[in-house]
Parts: sequence; structure tokens; C-alpha cells
Amino acid sequence: MDDLTVMIVDDEPNAVRGMSRILEKRAGIKVVGKASSGFDAVRQINRLKPQVVLLDIQMPGMTGFDVIAEIGKDTIPFLIFVTAHQEFALQAFEVHAIDYILKPVDQRRLFAVLDRIRNRFLPDQEQTTRRRVNSLLTTIAAGEETSIESPKRLSIKSRGSVILISTEKITHIESAGNYVRYFVDGECYLSRSTMHEVQRQLDMTSLIRVHRSKIVNVDRIRKISPHPNGEFVITLDNGEQVSTGHSYRDKIRELMRIAEHH
Repeated sequence: MDDLTVMIVDDEPNAVRGMSRILEKRAGIKVVGKASSGFDAVRQINRLKPQVVLLDIQMPGMTGFDVIAEIGKDTIPFLIFVTAHQEFALQAFEVHAIDYILKPVDQRRLFAVLDRIRNRFLPDQEQTTRRRVNSLLTTIAAGEETSIESPKRLSIKSRGSVILISTEKITHIESAGNYVRYFVDGECYLSRSTMHEVQRQLDMTSLIRVHRSKIVNVDRIRKISPHPNGEFVITLDNGEQVSTGHSYRDKIRELMRIAEHH
């Protein structure tokens, strides 16, 4: 198998050197270009045609997203965003990035992504990816806005990775000190956050707070049972139970009244 050709785009020299040293350790990977600005990145990508670009987002003059918009449609590479900023994750995946890696770069994670590209992305899949990105470029050229935030999706940082979660798959959320646990169809993701921050990010029409440290997905509720202490116990469709808080009793009673009329 031929070497996988990679280009590094980052305005921080230390970041470029660090990623270069990491990639030098891996057989089958060849760094064909390095760019310290978006303008230089566009020029080199169009000339060198790397298969993969490790792309920073916030760079002076031209951002990583500007680079994507400027690249010739026939030379769109596989994109792996490498950044210190979590908040651009949704927008990155909207342009069909293969992955989104937070700095400092985890060597094993980066190798895993590159191996996935080498072993699983066949030419016909590459063309499909390029067609999807071309569609996005057409949208940008037409002056249409691309949404960065979506109330139906949530990006969280968990164990060094940025994970995209569909809010409809969340069963419930619990605070744990300075962290928040997201329970998603049998999986649990721990992220450094607060319940207040979670409420700001989420679509709180289907996800409601039932305790100072708990949020549940209304659509995943199977049963609400009164507790002898005057509060309630919510049983979710996966069998898990969540107890409510004293100050949220009126909200739960209202929820029960709404359920009775449906």
C-alpha cells in the first residue's frame, strides 16, 4: 500500500513540529507539506494534493473553514481538525471532517484516525465525501448561512475527545461535582461542565430539569410514581430510575397533567 500523504496546517510552529514528530514515528505516513497560514495552505493543497490535511481552525487572516471554502473542488482532501477549541466541533462535522482532535494531540488517537482512513476509506467512498463537501462549498458560494449550533445535537469534551450526541438519544443527565454525566442509550460520557451550562446548550423543551443535579428526557419517561416523602420517582424506558427534587414538584405535577391529556 502506498504511503498516506499528509499535510499539516497550523500557525503555531511548536504545534507543527509536534505533529511532525508524531507522524515520523508511523510507517506508511508521509508528510508532504506544512503551512503556517490559511493562504499558504490553499496554495499548497492545490499544488501537492495531499490525501489528508491536519487543519487548525483559528489562524490569522484565514480560518480553517475559510481554507475549505477556497480549496479547488477537485482537490478536497480528508479533513482532520486539530484545535484547542471545542466549540467549533459541530461546524467541523457539518463540513464532513473525518475527525476533530483537541490539543494537546493524543498520539494514539491520531494514529487510529489515520489508520482508519488508510484501511477503510476506498476510492468510491472518497468521491462520495468530496461530493458532499462540494455541496457545502456551493452553499457557501451562494451566500447561505451554515448553522454552527443545533438544538438537536450537542458537542461535549470527554476523555480528550469531542463527541457529538443526538439529544433525542439522551436518557438523562446528572451533575457530579465539577463534571456532568450524560447517559446516552447505555453509554455514559463524563464532561467537565455545570448544569447551568448544560441548560444553555440544550433544547429544554424535551429535556427538563427535575432535580438541582438531574435532567431527564421527557420522551424517554415510561412512568412517574409518587414517593412517600412527597417527591416522585421517574422510571425511564431503559428501566433506570431518577428521583426528583423538592423544589421541582410543581413541574412534575404539571408534566403528569399534560401526560393525562395525551
